[in-house]
Amino acid sequence: MGSGRSLAPSVALLPALLVGDSGLGFVQWILLGGPAEHVVPGARTSLVRRSFAAQVPALQRHSTGGARSWSRRCATRCCCS
Repeated sequence: MGSGRSLAPSVALLPALLVGDSGLGFVQWILLGGPAEHVVPGARTSLVRRSFAAQVPALQRHSTGGARSWSRRCATRCCCS
């Protein structure tokens, strides 16, 4: 500011970068969004089919991933006590 140079080029660069970044974001959304729309439903369908096909004891063998089950697993597997 004290050097006497104008801020106009720097200020004009900011909207140009904003527009450029928006364009790149749109291209990324198109390129990655299309395949993701096909992958996610397939993964959900597979998960539901496996869950319905499994027998009850096989499902009960897996923990729900809560804090209690983690602390039990840690207490039985770790030697940090």
